[in-house]
Amino acid sequence: MKEYKKIRIKTDAAFLLAYTVRSLPEGVWLKDLNVRYGNDDQVTMDISGYVYAENSNQQLRLVNGLVEVLRSSKELSRYLSGVQLTSMQRQDINGVAVTYFLITCS
Repeated sequence: MKEYKKIRIKTDAAFLLAYTVRSLPEGVWLKDLNVRYGNDDQVTMDISGYVYAENSNQQLRLVNGLVEVLRSSKELSRYLSGVQLTSMQRQDINGVAVTYFLITCS
């Protein structure tokens, strides 16, 4: 019976997902969004996706802009204390140059 008490009944994952999607600038699409809760109810969120803009420098600005929006959000700061750009690399998808990114929030 003790194990059932550890099951999370309430989660803020729906809010985190909706807020993140609303924050995406044009040209950015998500590959994955994972929300995890630690034993101490600490929330960790990993966001990965791709950015497309005709100018490759603009792709980098879009990723950096998304990180800044997430960092400066008062709404997200209730759940997450830090936002880190973990990885960013240029890739080719079907002959189109895009930028892959991974953002970790905790």
